[in-house]
Amino acid sequence: MFFSSGETDEQTIERDMSEALRGELGIPGPVLIRSQSELEALLAARPFGNRTHGQTTYLSVTFFADRMKKTELNLPGAEIVHLTTRELCIVTNTEKNPGSDVMRALQKAYGKHITTRTWRTVERILKKVKETNHPPEKATNHKGVKQ
Repeated sequence: MFFSSGETDEQTIERDMSEALRGELGIPGPVLIRSQSELEALLAARPFGNRTHGQTTYLSVTFFADRMKKTELNLPGAEIVHLTTRELCIVTNTEKNPGSDVMRALQKAYGKHITTRTWRTVERILKKVKETNHPPEKATNHKGVKQ
C-alpha cells in the first residue's frame, strides 16, 4: 500500500495504521513504513547488480521494523548482497533452498516484525508511486477524447 500523509513521524504513522488495521479490519501485526526517498535510494544502490529475478534465482528484500544492527544470516543457497538496519537484500537459489525455508530462517534470525517482498514488487511500487505523484499528461482532442 502507498499513501501520502501530513504526519512526518514514522513511528506515529506505523502505530496509527496498525491500530486502524487491527480495529477496523481485524488484521493483526505491525505496519512498516518506507518513504519514497528510501525506496528510491535502495533502487539507486542496485543491490542485486545485473541479476534478474526468475524461477531459480529469487531476488527479495526483507524490511525490518526496528533500526537495530543486524547480524548476517548464514543460509545455504542464499547470498546476502545488502544489509542495513532497515533492510536485507538476498539472492536465493530456490533449487537449493525453497522460499518457505528462507522465510522461516529470516523470522528465526530477525523476529516476526519483518516483511519480505520480491525486488520486482519493490520496483513496481516505486513506479506506481512516481506515476501517482506525477501522472503523465494525456493529450485530448477538441471533443475531450484522450488520444
